Amino acid sequence: MSPRRTRILRPTALLLLLLLLTIAILIIPLYYHRHYDDRDKSFKAPWSQAKDQQRIFRPQHMVKAPMVQPLESSPPEQANAIPDRAHFVYMMSQPEAELGLEFSQALCVFAARYYWRPRQMFLHTNAVDDAIARARNGQSGKWSRLVLGLPEMTVHRVELPIKADNGVEIRKMEHKSDFVRVKAVRDYGGVYLDFDAHLLRDIRPLLRAGFNAVGGRQANELLVSGSFMAKKSATLVNWWYEEMHRVFDGRWTTHSNELMTRIGTSLVPHAGEMLILDRAALAPGGWSKPDCRTLFQSHDYSHPSWLQDYSDTYVLHAFSPRRFHYRIKGFSDITPRYVLSNRSNFALAVFPVAKYMLDQGLIDVDDSHLGI
Repeated sequence: MSPRRTRILRPTALLLLLLLLTIAILIIPLYYHRHYDDRDKSFKAPWSQAKDQQRIFRPQHMVKAPMVQPLESSPPEQANAIPDRAHFVYMMSQPEAELGLEFSQALCVFAARYYWRPRQMFLHTNAVDDAIARARNGQSGKWSRLVLGLPEMTVHRVELPIKADNGVEIRKMEHKSDFVRVKAVRDYGGVYLDFDAHLLRDIRPLLRAGFNAVGGRQANELLVSGSFMAKKSATLVNWWYEEMHRVFDGRWTTHSNELMTRIGTSLVPHAGEMLILDRAALAPGGWSKPDCRTLFQSHDYSHPSWLQDYSDTYVLHAFSPRRFHYRIKGFSDITPRYVLSNRSNFALAVFPVAKYMLDQGLIDVDDSHLGI
């Protein structure tokens, strides 16, 4: 039996193999570099020309760039879907006072129009008729006039909740808003959005996913009550509104996030009742000082290591640092100039909406956050 001979590559074949490897090493990085550059241009990122730029891989780069143009009209509704209806709540301790919205609140409303284009929008408020009229004609500031002047916006007057059915007085305005928002979604169906909950993409796929209600986790693993979706009289909102009157004790989240979490979790085993999304979907950040710094701090463009990836976020709940009196570098208020400067994660996330408003002549770079 003859010994087995070892095959040795000829010099020509070896040179050809080395040449192919060299080409692959040079061409592949150039392809991905060009691919990422084209993708980033849609965001108009100021650091795209930086010499020492750092790239963050996003899976959607391998698919296609997301649609960043505003919807021209509302697509047809589906019979068994959560309604294309947005709900906002603005409760006032003095109903006759000015209904003065800020730029950030107008930006939130226009984000819903830009990405989702709901057929109807409701502003639930206890403001008196005169206050609503002043807001519509601009006496309460530019941002109130813009929001209340939208053709799809309906102002729905509600009574200020005073006491829960268990007899406990409802003192905090935030708690009064909790009761109003759940009742609104229970009675009409649709999507509730806090005025600091900014859409980053179309949420219609969630509404048409086949569930009666949709919610998401927040920083402490409870469900976020600042943005949720449900059909009219869905089990979640029916049960939630009934029980919140029974369990309300004046504590911050007993009747809201905690109760919603218990009810929502119990409904998941029942087919089609409840979809619970992970934290990234509706509330990727939090309310701590580090969270607020990550979202709102202004930065130098040359080293974008601070850049956050919101590829899997539908709603960015931007908890304000003002509530806790946090001092954040380069931030005081959300103004057109702050957003259009593109120097923070928040600004980059909401930039397409602000730029659209600027192009439409709705805002000016020098407008104040109060619009007066």
